[in-house]
Amino acid sequence: MTSRIPSKQLGAALSIKIMDCDSSLSVGDLVRHSDSLDGTVVGVTTNTDVTAVVGRVRSKPTSTTAEILFSGLLTGLSLARGRIHLSTSGTLTVSKAITTGYVQVLGYSFGDGTANFSPNLTRIKLT
Repeated sequence: MTSRIPSKQLGAALSIKIMDCDSSLSVGDLVRHSDSLDGTVVGVTTNTDVTAVVGRVRSKPTSTTAEILFSGLLTGLSLARGRIHLSTSGTLTVSKAITTGYVQVLGYSFGDGTANFSPNLTRIKLT
């Protein structure tokens, strides 16, 4: 049985939106929807947060707004080929050694510095 490798063509369809955010967010941070403020995103720092990652900060037009990438092609990554997850330390990883927190597929790394970013909102809780 052969596994299907996602196409880089899928990353060409960008999904981006300007949203309110906390001033502490930086370009490249992963975000989730705020539990208390509609239309606002907050940073995700580990894989133990109970709310799913929905996007990544692409730019910060102001200190309290962020351009959020919900899906699209990422560049400049140092990841091997494989499915991308959030590690327990809050970094992107393709490691299958995650044993605590939640596992959520965030996309697929092509192993050449690019990745198709498309967070799957389904998550699996590990013990």
